Amino acid sequence: MSPTSYRRIRPMFADHLGLPRSKYLPTSSLGSGPNHATGHCVALIAQHYDFQMTGETPSAQFETGMPDMESRFLMADVRPGWDDGVGVVASDLWYHDELVEWMPRTILRRAIERWQAIGLEPYVGIELEAYLMEPDANVPGGFRPISTPGGFTYGVGALLDPAGVIEEIMDTADRCGLPLESVNSEYDTPQWELTLRYTDALRAADDAFLFKAMAQEVARKRGFHLTFMGKPIAGKSGSGLHVNFSARSAAGAASKKKSVNAFADAKAEHGLSPVAMHAVAGLVA
Repeated sequence: MSPTSYRRIRPMFADHLGLPRSKYLPTSSLGSGPNHATGHCVALIAQHYDFQMTGETPSAQFETGMPDMESRFLMADVRPGWDDGVGVVASDLWYHDELVEWMPRTILRRAIERWQAIGLEPYVGIELEAYLMEPDANVPGGFRPISTPGGFTYGVGALLDPAGVIEEIMDTADRCGLPLESVNSEYDTPQWELTLRYTDALRAADDAFLFKAMAQEVARKRGFHLTFMGKPIAGKSGSGLHVNFSARSAAGAASKKKSVNAFADAKAEHGLSPVAMHAVAGLVA
């Protein structure tokens, strides 16, 4: 689908809280060029989950009138969204023509640049875990786990997903080009494991970010809630976020030729290369 065929474009970014901030931009209001931007108040960084604002946060610039930062995107990067006629795109945040350093996508870009500086391209595979919830009539505004009598680990279908919510999420992911590799019930019920196919680190993070937003919105339209919280239910197992990563030679990745896994060395102890050992050391340091 051509980006210009959408009725609206929804540029999205993850903020310091991990929330999917966005706007709807009618395509009729966008110019014909490849580069686009929309403003968001820089004071956003001072807002918490409870909507309270921390005035002492220097980056919020309360004293200078709370100016805008820009959510910038390329029209060529717009992809099919989960709402009819709406294209979505993961955007970068800019302020005074510089990337906003405290935004998650900027931090990831900087990490990727350090890998590229030593001739390597990082690849990431992300596995999400979530609980499917339904409204709780006994708690106004509250939710409870959906009922799955006889539910079990590593299952799919009506026994684990009686309303077909997960099935609809999978179908929507297909339409949006969000690459699910596998889906199954997890250790507890109604907990789900949703695994995205690995790709280069920036694309993998964008896929996971957009997938989570899509999955939650699809569930809410059906009257359910899909929560990715680490421990949403006392007495049930927590939900994890598993990240599998590797590195390839940047030259091989750029040319799309088969490149050597920089973490593997069949002749080394444990089959791990010095690059892999350094990576492990960095994780545990």
